[in-house]
Amino acid sequence: MKRVPYSVPKAVAVIGDVEFIGYVTTHRGRTHLYIHEFAPGSRPRMAAGTGRGQLYLVGGRYRVTSRGIVDVDSRGRAILERAPRYKVMLTGRGR
Repeated sequence: MKRVPYSVPKAVAVIGDVEFIGYVTTHRGRTHLYIHEFAPGSRPRMAAGTGRGQLYLVGGRYRVTSRGIVDVDSRGRAILERAPRYKVMLTGRGR
């Protein structure tokens, strides 16, 4: 995990709820592309800061673990299986 300096803005604009997120990460020296669909009760909101390039995920019920993003229910238990809502096709192997 890479540390990135940031500052929380004084004002943000809420853009909307995050249905899914795609990201590229490296495990054991190999690049992988992941798509995570948030469960209905776990979805965070996306907000924009006042500066260029400032996007924030605010709220939601999820944890970030060594497996990636894991949705949790209202009791904090991992939600492991559910039907996908979107059909996302992965066509590459990262960057």
